[in-house]
Amino acid sequence: MREMMRYVLLVLLILVAFPVTLAEPIKVTSPFGTPLAGARVQAVKLDGTIIEGYLDQEGCISIREVPLGILTFKILSWRGFNLNYKVTVTMYNTSITCYTIGRLSITAKTVLGQPLKMAHVKVVSEDGISEELVLRDGSLNIELPAGRYSVTLSVANKRITKEVEISGGSVVHISETLPVVELFGTIVDQWYPLYVTMVLIVVIIILVLGMYELTSYLRARKLKKMVERVTK
Repeated sequence: MREMMRYVLLVLLILVAFPVTLAEPIKVTSPFGTPLAGARVQAVKLDGTIIEGYLDQEGCISIREVPLGILTFKILSWRGFNLNYKVTVTMYNTSITCYTIGRLSITAKTVLGQPLKMAHVKVVSEDGISEELVLRDGSLNIELPAGRYSVTLSVANKRITKEVEISGGSVVHISETLPVVELFGTIVDQWYPLYVTMVLIVVIIILVLGMYELTSYLRARKLKKMVERVTK
């Protein structure tokens, strides 16, 4: 029995003394399969060595010289939002799903039902971290760490703010109608067409009155000349 224990300890010492490189890069995705590109991460080896870095565009990072092929992996933040998601990684399992990420789905339209284009979206977390995005063609999907957020949609000096709570693996929907309309490809206040119509009506009335006055003047002048000719 002692010989067996010695053998096991010897094997462990050899593995620690000769650390391995994980065969595959560690890859991190959200519950929706999105790579966590640019996420700030931390790896803690069994010997206490701490390595920090960022995931590449495919959500991957390679870690070398890992004792026993085991380490503690923590996702610190993603796109500036805090995550602090921790898992144990082995040489046999290098794929990580961060289950504390949810999705926010935003749809917005004008008062005429037109999809709202080029609206600004600002997302602010409870700890004050914010991200600004652009809503195109009336919809936008954002993946965020679980927590409470303030979401503001703004366009043409109009603004709507909503409070939402994101849960890991779930989708939260926001559907809003802003008091604007799209006119010739431009987003304007919903009353703008009425203002333009009123201005056009006033201009038309002024032109009609002007033409009437001009016609009356010319007619009176012509009549005056005819009277002068007759009297002569």
